[in-house]
Amino acid sequence: MGLLCVALCTEADAVTLDELKGYSIEAHATANNVWKHSQGRDDPMSNDIHVVRKIYVSLSGRVFDYADVTAGMASEHERAVLAPNAAASGPRQQMVAWTIEDGNLIGISRQVEGFIIRTVTIDLARMTCSFTAVARPDPATGRVVMMKLNGYQDELVSTTVRSADCTIRRGNIFSTDQ
Repeated sequence: MGLLCVALCTEADAVTLDELKGYSIEAHATANNVWKHSQGRDDPMSNDIHVVRKIYVSLSGRVFDYADVTAGMASEHERAVLAPNAAASGPRQQMVAWTIEDGNLIGISRQVEGFIIRTVTIDLARMTCSFTAVARPDPATGRVVMMKLNGYQDELVSTTVRSADCTIRRGNIFSTDQ
């Protein structure tokens, strides 16, 4: 009985890039962002941002990352196709990269100042995943400054993921023949 509990109660094995080849991930998340205005106003502003992110790791290891992002009346379609551990230019002065770290799929978005770190924790044995996103300040300035969907650059004071739903499946999420 004790051995069964050890087998069932241990954490899932960490995933590797090779294990993720041929899998698709879809995450739906809502976060609340609190901003400090760059236009000199003292009052903070907050808004909700909704993201639907679809990721496919191809059989050659390339990461296809597409996201539909909305905040109020503003919206944007983001897309990047990149080799693992390589950066690509993204929208709104971002650099984007995906890598495997500590057995998780990690997306790093370099902002005007600072970073947004997305973590997809995957359990292939159970075919489950979870999604989180956090802001990390620029080491030199101690701030996270982003170009928002409306084109303004403001300092991100905090971000709180209010809800996140993640699914994983075999196959290419972007393929029309499935």
